[in-house]
Amino acid sequence: PHTTSSSKHQQQQPVPTHATLSHTLKMPQDAQQFFNSIPFTTYYILILIFSLTVLATFGISTPLHYYFSSSLIFRHFQLWRLITSIFFLGPFGFNFIISFLIFLQYSKETEEDVCNGNAADYIWCLSIGAMALYLIGGWLLGIPFLGSCLLMYLVYIKCNMTPDVNLTLMFVPIQVKAVYFPWALLLLHVAMGQSPWVDLVGIFAGHVFYYLHHLYPKMYQKQILWTPSFLYKVFPPQSVGGGRVSGFSQAGGVQTAGGAAGNRVQNPFRSGHNWGSGGRRLRDA
Repeated sequence: PHTTSSSKHQQQQPVPTHATLSHTLKMPQDAQQFFNSIPFTTYYILILIFSLTVLATFGISTPLHYYFSSSLIFRHFQLWRLITSIFFLGPFGFNFIISFLIFLQYSKETEEDVCNGNAADYIWCLSIGAMALYLIGGWLLGIPFLGSCLLMYLVYIKCNMTPDVNLTLMFVPIQVKAVYFPWALLLLHVAMGQSPWVDLVGIFAGHVFYYLHHLYPKMYQKQILWTPSFLYKVFPPQSVGGGRVSGFSQAGGVQTAGGAAGNRVQNPFRSGHNWGSGGRRLRDA
């Protein structure tokens, strides 16, 4: 239970641990074009992150209303803390700007490349990560703000889906293969005097998703990670190149069922169950 004093939680406001960028975001000359290129879920989460920081910075709200507390959430039903504790990246400042840009980069790439631009699949990806972060980071380790854990979660997933890409740590002129990049970040943060637990929690959560999404299907030729059907109803699959994208692809790319018009995109991760109707089977749309 997190029943500590206000001053303690004020001191535990998150100092974003990812003071690095793997590569520079390529921003088109047309700002409108850049903002239009941000996928649906990432776009609205960025608005949420920015809004939480504005409210905290100008005293409209306080981080005391944001932090994760199992007792406040489950005994006092302050359910908003499940959202605020994971998407609050701290007050305005240099660390916030770096963390905001890192989230933009890796959230955008994960939603586009791993989830094929599908809002439903990306929301489910974030939900799986959030559940692991709540359990390990919030409940077991007592980390009040999980935003930096979420950043490492996204970094780990993206880097393991593109393991052979060379990335460069900011301020450190050393190139590291993407598969080792999260561990290089961890060592850098420890060298800077920061606790390794925040990064380790994010890495653990990222590996849970990577194993369920990529490794297990590759090893056993069986899909076990399904996006609930109700999410597809709320966030219908989008079209890419005239074809319909309706789920995760095993290799992180768009899978097509053929070039002819009207052919559907194959979806090995689409659930055949309706989670809102007692498990009644549905036909894939």
